[in-house]
Amino acid sequence: MVPFLLTYLSKPEYGLFAIAGDLLGWLSISSLGITSALNSKGAQLLGNENRKELNVVINTTLFTQLATSILIILVGGLILLNPREFFGNVTDIENFEIVVAILITSYYLQYINQPFSSLLVADKQIHIDNYLKLGLLLIQTALTVIFLTQGYKLLALAYSNFIANLIIISITWYRVKRSFPDLTFSIEFWRKDRMIYLLKNGLWFTVGGVAGILIYRMDAFLIGKYLSLTLVTAFIINSKMYQIAEKIHSQFFNTSRPYFAQMYGKGDIDKFSKLYNIVYYTSFYAAFIIGLSVYLISEWFIGLWVGNEYYLGREINLLLCVNFIIQAGVLPNRIILATSLFKNREHALTRIFDGILKLSLSVVFIKEFGVSSIIIAAIISSLIFSNLSLNYLSGKLLGEGYFQKLLPIIPALLILIALLFQKINEQFIVFSLIAICFTLIYINLMRKHSSYLKYNGV
Repeated sequence: MVPFLLTYLSKPEYGLFAIAGDLLGWLSISSLGITSALNSKGAQLLGNENRKELNVVINTTLFTQLATSILIILVGGLILLNPREFFGNVTDIENFEIVVAILITSYYLQYINQPFSSLLVADKQIHIDNYLKLGLLLIQTALTVIFLTQGYKLLALAYSNFIANLIIISITWYRVKRSFPDLTFSIEFWRKDRMIYLLKNGLWFTVGGVAGILIYRMDAFLIGKYLSLTLVTAFIINSKMYQIAEKIHSQFFNTSRPYFAQMYGKGDIDKFSKLYNIVYYTSFYAAFIIGLSVYLISEWFIGLWVGNEYYLGREINLLLCVNFIIQAGVLPNRIILATSLFKNREHALTRIFDGILKLSLSVVFIKEFGVSSIIIAAIISSLIFSNLSLNYLSGKLLGEGYFQKLLPIIPALLILIALLFQKINEQFIVFSLIAICFTLIYINLMRKHSSYLKYNGV
């Protein structure tokens, strides 16, 4: 799709749209984490079959979310009134204010729909969401093509995004009414004590959300601010395959969230622990194979996709690969800590320190080392905080040692060492040896958990 978009949009226009998407992601903290708390609490209540309490919790979440949605309007107005502060010089971008206004409105509708989406996730319907997202992507792509060919430029992306959101909101509402016919949505069921509970736990999800912004949604902004909008486009293109890989990887393993929450709600810690170990090692192994596969085909694919002039080089590609693998090692720990609501404060603070360190290192070194500094900063900060600390917290939750969970990181570090010593010309041999090393580690650590691979069809 990107080559087609660049036929109708300039590089600065495409880069600007990417930055706008990241800025809207920042607005997710307005919910104060209550929908994330609902994901876990709702699944636990469903596991206990406590429908009466579920009705109170979902209504409390819904009407609190509606109240906080005022922040979306206020911040959206601030962005529209001060575009230069967020995007730089946008005087040459046609219909820029209208595009941003449509995107903010679209995000607002998505925001107030979040409690219903969280309820469906808690009910183990996330696989249906994945199918719907795929179908919606096809619809949005078709609408984008139609609008672009009619000369709408950036408005084409805004219109297609808005229409797609309306469709998914309508489907979500229908699914909730069909799956939970006994639920009654009324402000009468709003409870102050439930709101305090959700906010108390959600506050740390909000801190984690801020961390997610610093870790994942600052790259394009920093490149656009300190380097150039044109380079933003090239960076996004080089990152795109890893982003797609990350989305597929996370969507697959995130399906385990409601299972973990319901097991924890039932107090079945033994099966909870066994499932965690399976998810942890399988997630890391899958990410390792996917990451190396993307690395090996990226240069060829980008040249075929949009042209060799967009490829930022082997070093950037390899750093993106290592970062993808390292970040994948964090996901299983985040899943069990979030679904159990265990040590929410420590979990959130670990992630925020990760984000702050990454941002600080990026800002200090970006002008000297360019795009590489952002990726290296992400790897260093993740290793120091998220990979080490979250493994420790997960070990505390389950009463297990955490050192062996760090072993799968070794192959990823070997890749980075190979880059630092410029030993990557014989990349096939290097990757083969690392893959063998990783496979031996994986087999050894998975052996004692293999009997649970088909537990309840999970």
